[in-house]
Amino acid sequence: MLPRILVSFELGLLAVIISVSLGLVLGVTAAVRRDTWIDYVFRSASMSLQAMPGFWLALMTIVTLVAVFHWIPPITFASIWDDPVRNISVLLLPAFLTGLRSTAEILRI
Repeated sequence: MLPRILVSFELGLLAVIISVSLGLVLGVTAAVRRDTWIDYVFRSASMSLQAMPGFWLALMTIVTLVAVFHWIPPITFASIWDDPVRNISVLLLPAFLTGLRSTAEILRI
């Protein structure tokens, strides 16, 4: 059970890093450009991401990547100690999609 907990912790940590960094940058940008088209786009995207179920967003992202770019996400996991590049490439898409909802909440705050 310990290896799965470590992978979940790694995924969660990466999602938090992505969500905080994106949320702060986009939130500050929207605040500085208040009542412009940039603010309206960020506000609309934030509300849409908060209203959309996470599984639907993940499913549509994978379907779009496969249909448009003919790219299939990697599924074989490698430990961060064995192959850090492969580890990040496997966890980047799930961490990004997991962090999007938090990004939307941080952006709104």
